[in-house]
Amino acid sequence: MIHFIFSMYYSYLILGSKLIKSPDFLRLVAGGIQVEDSSNLFLIILYVAPKCLLFLWITNSFVKDLKSNFLYIFLRTSNRTKWLNKTIILTIISVFYYEAIFFTSIVILLVCNGLKISAWDILELFLLEFFQMIMLAFFSNGMQLFLNETACVFGTLLELTVPLIITGVIYENHGMWIYPAKCIPFNWGNYNYMMSYHSNTFITVLFISLICILIYFVSKRKINKYEFM
Repeated sequence: MIHFIFSMYYSYLILGSKLIKSPDFLRLVAGGIQVEDSSNLFLIILYVAPKCLLFLWITNSFVKDLKSNFLYIFLRTSNRTKWLNKTIILTIISVFYYEAIFFTSIVILLVCNGLKISAWDILELFLLEFFQMIMLAFFSNGMQLFLNETACVFGTLLELTVPLIITGVIYENHGMWIYPAKCIPFNWGNYNYMMSYHSNTFITVLFISLICILIYFVSKRKINKYEFM
């Protein structure tokens, strides 16, 4: 719900009182930050704050479970893989609930205002947002296996903000902002960025999925190589 409120406020700052009736309503609320807003620190904070809270909660649960079950996890290699798979599933479920609440709130608002809803538009934005969040959450959890908790919190903030700032600053200076928008994985899934360089949703989801698989195997290798003393 916090995500919905912050996204609505961000969209209201862009369109004002005409927001609800605007044909760009769905794109602004659920399509990610616009490139022209990516150098505005306040708007970036509005965009990333709810996501940051979710990731901090997910990573905190990850670390808490790791510490609580340390002996069980590391006494046998098979336990390590089982535990990692369990945390992956729980992460996916958590992100799904987060996005389901967000998009359900959007649909309810649209229905209450008598606006037409395109099932494909909703599904497309949901998939992009969902897979982007999964990738970011996997990365945040993966950092816990390599860095201390303080560094991981800082890393989570960086993964959410730095790609946007880089893209926005280059855009403001009339540079080739499309390159960081396309080439920095953390920007993948931002529909408003994708519209500018005509990216295909299926291809984007496929590449994000490959990144998630890579993060999984790197995390698995790290856990399995840990030597219990």
